[in-house]
Amino acid sequence: MARMESIYSREDNVCLVIVMLEQVPHDKMPLEMLRWIQENSYIEYTPEQDGNIMFWENLKLAMQ
Repeated sequence: MARMESIYSREDNVCLVIVMLEQVPHDKMPLEMLRWIQENSYIEYTPEQDGNIMFWENLKLAMQ
C-alpha cells in the first residue's frame, strides 16, 4: 500500500515525501500521485537490511 504521509512547510517551501511501502500498479494510483512520482522523486521502503539502511538515509536527506 502506498500512502502520502506528510506535507509540511519549511521556510516557505512546501515539502511532500512519498514513501512507497510496496509496488503499486500505475492504474491503481490516484492521478495526483501518479503525476507527482512521474515529475518528482519518491522513496521505496524495503524490509531487507541493506535496503532498509538506505531507505532511512534517503528519508533523512529528503527531510533536511
